[in-house]
Amino acid sequence: MIEMNGNNVFLNNIYDPERWSAGLLQMPEEVVTFFKNTQIAGRKIQHIYTVGPAYNLSKEWIQNFAIAIASKHNEENPENPIPPLIECIPADSVFSRFILLDQPLIIEFDSGDRFEILFSRCSEVRMSINKLPKELRAPNALPNVDCDILFSDIIDKRILRISVGRRKDVPEDWPEPHGEDWKEQDTLISYIMFETDGDAALVFEPYKETGRVYLIGRDKKIRAIHYGDLRPGLTMEPLGDGTEDETQK
Repeated sequence: MIEMNGNNVFLNNIYDPERWSAGLLQMPEEVVTFFKNTQIAGRKIQHIYTVGPAYNLSKEWIQNFAIAIASKHNEENPENPIPPLIECIPADSVFSRFILLDQPLIIEFDSGDRFEILFSRCSEVRMSINKLPKELRAPNALPNVDCDILFSDIIDKRILRISVGRRKDVPEDWPEPHGEDWKEQDTLISYIMFETDGDAALVFEPYKETGRVYLIGRDKKIRAIHYGDLRPGLTMEPLGDGTEDETQK
């Protein structure tokens, strides 16, 4: 583990990675030990929050989705076209229960305790308990999705098992983990999975310099949600519209 010197004091509740005390875990065994020590298995998920935006659910991304949906529909139904507008996305359009993040995600349990996690690159994850306030926000972009809606299949569900995936090498074109010690490892961290007492599991994994979080079913496929069900949970915030706190610099 690469230690961090943060004190978990965030000015104006603005996230600063250097103020977070969670170290960089790079070995699968370190992740297993963390979950044993914190006794996450057995806890019930109450709420899920993002500190920053989900890039794949920004206003810009949703607008591109609307354009693609309209183009396909209009080719198939030239007599009944729909405009390429967010407001006209059909309610039965299918979205994946998936987010792409570069800021921490916070899970609040029914006990009131909070689990905080961020994958930033291959085989490198930061995790902590009760170190980040749930009101914490990214410095220049606001949260844009209600994760209780997006991940509704696991809200009020209990975590039964935690799995830690392993891989041998860093994927091509991905940034390497920090430091040099990871090069001596037999295996690298590829994912973390929370299996619940429902029929869905929550998966965390790195993707280049970001993290992916998504729901899968027993068939191991990413769960879907209809746009009509997801829409109340989307703020349609454009990326980078938050206000940066200069006092953090």
